[in-house]
Amino acid sequence: IKRNPKNAKAYCRAGQASEALQRPKEAMRWYEHALKRANDDFLKKNYVVSLMKKLELKTEAEKKKREEARLKAVMKKKAGEMLRQAIKLRNINFGADTLTGEHQPKLTTDGTIQWPVLF
Repeated sequence: IKRNPKNAKAYCRAGQASEALQRPKEAMRWYEHALKRANDDFLKKNYVVSLMKKLELKTEAEKKKREEARLKAVMKKKAGEMLRQAIKLRNINFGADTLTGEHQPKLTTDGTIQWPVLF
């Protein structure tokens, strides 16, 4: 880029390097510079636009994945709170070790408590 600031391919490569380093905003800026430098070359413009679309799709997919993980964590937390409330509402008393481990009680969608029992 320092040697030839009009070289669109150099800007594309800088964008790809930024993308590989997990810097999508920086990569998009490089692609925008490359698009400006592509002039009237249809193939270069098409290539840069395809890189930009690919980056946007990847960014949206990652954002959606993070949001789903956040919602899953919130739902898990709320389910635990609902279970504690259901146990308290039913006046169930037990030892402290009952709600720990892999055999924990679960609250179903219809409001019943499923309590695994080992025989």
